[in-house]
Order: sequence, then C-alpha cells, then structure tokens
Amino acid sequence: MKVLSQEKLASLVKQKREGLGLTQDALGKQTSIHRQVIGRIESGSYLPSLPQLDALIATLNFSFDQLCVEEEPRGMENLYLRGNIDTAEAKEQFDTMFHMMMTLKRQVVLRDLNRKGIRG
Repeated sequence: MKVLSQEKLASLVKQKREGLGLTQDALGKQTSIHRQVIGRIESGSYLPSLPQLDALIATLNFSFDQLCVEEEPRGMENLYLRGNIDTAEAKEQFDTMFHMMMTLKRQVVLRDLNRKGIRG
C-alpha cells in the first residue's frame, strides 16, 4: 500500500524551491501559503492540507506519486482481509479482535435503543 511520506515531501519541496531559486517567502506568495508554514513543511514538522499540497505540486512541478512510499499493512485485519493469516495463533488473534469489535457494536446498538425507549 502506498502512503504519503512526510520526509519525502519535506526534502522535495526544499529541493524544488531551491532549484527554482525561490525563497520561502517567494514560494509562499506564489502558493498563498505563509512563509512560516513553508519552513515547517520543509522541516517535516507540518503536513499541508490538500489545497496547500495541490498548490505546491503545481508551483514546484512535481507529482503526488513522488511523495509516496510503499508500506506494508500493519494490522491483523489487513492480514486477514488479504488472506495472509497462515497460523492458528494469527487466526485466533484476529478472531478475538473481531469478537471484541462485534461486542462493542452490540453495546452501542443496545444503548441507542435504550435511549429511544426500545428494549433490545
């Protein structure tokens, strides 16, 4: 699964900006993003909104794909849905998690019915 890399974003924005000979202030004026926010993006401490990201991509001429990295799913639910649970222990862990989720869902439904004066 591809995910956005904040590190790649920071590096690419700074590299492209400097390659075009722009200051953070000049890039900010072209993209309508405050200079301080540009600095935070370049330091990796701020993830821009989608409109801000679109403005940076258009102004600095790079693609969204350049910001993405391949990442393996981490949760048991992803393994199960992808058909990769191959041990009894992994299946048991997933089944336990699924049972807990269904129990919580049932509690929410019963609570909502109770609030409406309906016995479940």
